[in-house]
Amino acid sequence: MYMKNARKETHHMIKIWKNAICMLMAVVMIIVYVPNDMLGIQNISKVEAAVSYNADSAASYALTYTDATGGYGTGNYNKAYSNFDGHDCANFVSQCLVAGGLATDGTWYPYSRAWIRADYLLEWFKANPEFSGHIVRNPSASEVKKGDPLFYVWGTEVAGAVPNDVDHAGICTGIDGNGNPLVSAHTKNRRNYSAWRMGAGAVYVVKLHEVSLNQTARGEMTIPTITTNRDCYAVGETMNITWDKTSSQSDFLHYWLIITNTDTSKECYGGATGANGDVNANSYQFTIPEAGHYRINVWAVPYNDKDNRQRMASKTVCTYGYDSETQNLGNDFYATIMNTGIKKYVTADSDDNVTIRTGSNQANQLWHFIRQSNGSYEIVNYASGKALDDYNWEQTNGTNVWVYPRNNATAQRWFIRGTAGAYFLNASCGSAVLDVESYGSADGTNVWLYERNDSGAQKFTIQKQSINLSKCSVTGLARIQGGFKLSWQTVSGATKYEIYRKKQTDTNYAKLTTVAGGTTNTYKDTNCVSGVTYQYLVRAVNNYTTGASEYGGYGLYLDSTNVWITAALTKKVSLSWNKVNGANGYYVYMYDTASKKWQRVLDVAGKSTTSCTLSGLKQNTTYKYLVKAYGICTYSKKSIHTSYNSNILTVTTAAYNGMKKTSEGWYYFINGVKQTNYTGLLKHTDGTWCYIKNGRWQSKYTGMVKHTNGKYYYVYKGRKKNSTKLVKHTDGKWWYVKKGVWQPKYKGIVKKSGKKYYVVKGKKSNKTGYVTVKGKRYRVVKGKVQ
Repeated sequence: MYMKNARKETHHMIKIWKNAICMLMAVVMIIVYVPNDMLGIQNISKVEAAVSYNADSAASYALTYTDATGGYGTGNYNKAYSNFDGHDCANFVSQCLVAGGLATDGTWYPYSRAWIRADYLLEWFKANPEFSGHIVRNPSASEVKKGDPLFYVWGTEVAGAVPNDVDHAGICTGIDGNGNPLVSAHTKNRRNYSAWRMGAGAVYVVKLHEVSLNQTARGEMTIPTITTNRDCYAVGETMNITWDKTSSQSDFLHYWLIITNTDTSKECYGGATGANGDVNANSYQFTIPEAGHYRINVWAVPYNDKDNRQRMASKTVCTYGYDSETQNLGNDFYATIMNTGIKKYVTADSDDNVTIRTGSNQANQLWHFIRQSNGSYEIVNYASGKALDDYNWEQTNGTNVWVYPRNNATAQRWFIRGTAGAYFLNASCGSAVLDVESYGSADGTNVWLYERNDSGAQKFTIQKQSINLSKCSVTGLARIQGGFKLSWQTVSGATKYEIYRKKQTDTNYAKLTTVAGGTTNTYKDTNCVSGVTYQYLVRAVNNYTTGASEYGGYGLYLDSTNVWITAALTKKVSLSWNKVNGANGYYVYMYDTASKKWQRVLDVAGKSTTSCTLSGLKQNTTYKYLVKAYGICTYSKKSIHTSYNSNILTVTTAAYNGMKKTSEGWYYFINGVKQTNYTGLLKHTDGTWCYIKNGRWQSKYTGMVKHTNGKYYYVYKGRKKNSTKLVKHTDGKWWYVKKGVWQPKYKGIVKKSGKKYYVVKGKKSNKTGYVTVKGKRYRVVKGKVQ
């Protein structure tokens, strides 16, 4: 946008002149180094082809190199082009048009008036017969398509009034759901913004989508990116130089390479690296002839419009001897950079430009120095986190210095040379050094690059500073074997942490240890005594300062115990464990296989009780147990703290022995197994004796049973009876039992149901006649006493 305000116009013109001077110096350099025959080829035939403007390419470029913030930030801008701070709208639209295939000419080319000003760009379209018939004032939505440039008039429109008639430019990059065009632009930055929301009094569109362009099919040369196998060499070593191929190949002439020893101003090589049209000639090998710094310049040169369309890149390397004077001030530190003579500080301003200003102890005057493997430093501003940057990798006098997002590029690497109080900050891209413009002393004086001349404008004092570290808070204290695992919140800028500990009975903390690493956030203290409450603090530290602690942690430490089994029955187990010093009781945990978690099943209160019995278990089942000691901590409030886990005890309950009911009836089990081969009497858990045959209880059986001891017993409905009488056996005979036991040696008279019977050898006799029992004579008929 071209501003009408006088103060902004003055600022704009200063920027334009500054860039113009840099461009002029670049042109002078090209004239010095590029041979006349390179620029003087007159008889090369142009390659003609009918091509169409690629609206998609133009729109894609626009969407890539802007943002939707509505601000002036340059983070998304294409660094291959210059940026006209606050006035970049036409410059941006011109870039988009070139990306779409529109060819430049003697009026419209990079950084010409028609290129960088919206009013002159529209006039260029009006003056060109190919476009003049396709310009519409205040178009309808349907007349604007993707890739069409738009021009806005915010003030009073005066026909033909150039300059200052047109105020702003953008390019259509899409259509919304209602069919209205969307525009993208620079300053203010817009991406797919409603074309009708610009608040303009008049809008012009150039309907490039209607134009069939008959132009030279040449595209644009791209700026080469130079790569070398190293940045520093010994004399006699071979340097391998490569660069990326240009994207424009149909209009390509050749690459032109110049290698110069900048310390002796000697040109060591100059010429094309391949035949005309050979886009693959993008490499060269050069042997270092002598010590010094070597600047490598590569041009991508087209057939047509060489002066305006060739692109150049530069890189500087050196021999090892020239790096011997670099200073090593430390690997990682924070410091201010003060111009020694002026005593003002290098400052990163809010617009990312670098100036000198009076010391204010502000973060934008503090720099983080990070040493690289080649001895250079990445210098990062503490406020913005952006690195000190050699703008566009240039080395010409007056090249601007700014801060730019860290990208690990050579443009962000700086060698420190000289001595204390007179340090030179040498840009890694070449031999230029940091310089205060015109050695001005006013706040806001620009800092740029300039060839080294040992003036006061180039001498700086690097003052190391302690930075403030945030308070460090303990975030966790977990019990481990022998103590605690401490965790804390990491602190930005810290390089290590100090751990402090004290007992509850102590007055002061004592430093326990120092843990290295700014991102480390845990420590294991395994030197604790059971029954003691410990308190912890953590402080962040770097090489220059120690931060304060904030929230601490505390815990009662208890040793872990050892648990063992004392009994394992069918439905209960008994456990015992070692006593733990300082414990108030013990928690018993059982592992739940369903939830896969440990469940607390018992609280054994009392520090002296070290055993328990757990009931209600299943027979022949495996269980897992562990025990934790617990204690009551009274540091800040009453709370319960537990020990680390004991050993895990695996216990299997005993299998069942005795009578057990199944779906088939009652059976006799030993260790949970049916005893199908067992026949005899079995004592049940209720104290009675049951008759078992082939392992099964004979609940309906009544008669005599021979037990495994060889004796016969009287059984009634499957259970042994303690009767004394004659009982009828299943064999039909009557047996004499006394208290349920058959009396095989008994001979005598036995009374049954009021009658008497003669018994011989424990069974009723069927004798008829007279018998004598204990000297008394009895008459019996079939064993019955008459």
